[in-house]
Amino acid sequence: MKFGPISQKCSHLLHGADYYPEQWVATPGIWDEDMRLMKLAGCNVVSVGVFAWAALEPAEGQFEFGWLDTIMDKLAANKVHALLATPSGAKPLWLSWKYPEVRRVNAAGVREPHGKRHNHCRTSPVYREKCRIINRKLAERYKDHPALFNPPAGALSGPLRKSNFLSVNPPGWRPFWPPSQKQFPISNC
Repeated sequence: MKFGPISQKCSHLLHGADYYPEQWVATPGIWDEDMRLMKLAGCNVVSVGVFAWAALEPAEGQFEFGWLDTIMDKLAANKVHALLATPSGAKPLWLSWKYPEVRRVNAAGVREPHGKRHNHCRTSPVYREKCRIINRKLAERYKDHPALFNPPAGALSGPLRKSNFLSVNPPGWRPFWPPSQKQFPISNC
């Protein structure tokens, strides 16, 4: 079975990884070496921003996009696509301190301490609003950036979107899915 590209922007196999350049904001020279190594490895796509909220908004309402601007420009210059993530998986410390209700409550009814990834209360109106703000800022700033490669999950078309889930997944992969899973809910991703 052969399928067309998921995007006209990238009609070939995507090869990449998660990339955390925010760890090197104090030593940005490392980013040039990262680009060299990506080229050497044949990477053409990386996800960025996954856990970068604290680097993007170090204090409430204080946004610092300069480092990400540089990374996006370097990726574009090196023909590496960026899957720009929302950074909500690792909320900044100021958010936990100022709004403790954003922290997850455990089975004993105790709020979890700050410090773990994905340690947030998804139903917290404050958490949701702060996520909306940072996500909107990212979308507005990078929506037209040449490195950006974020095809919407529902944008897949043709036979891949309509295909039977089992027909496009080799038998060796199937143990990862429950036996009842007959269709891949691609439009709900």
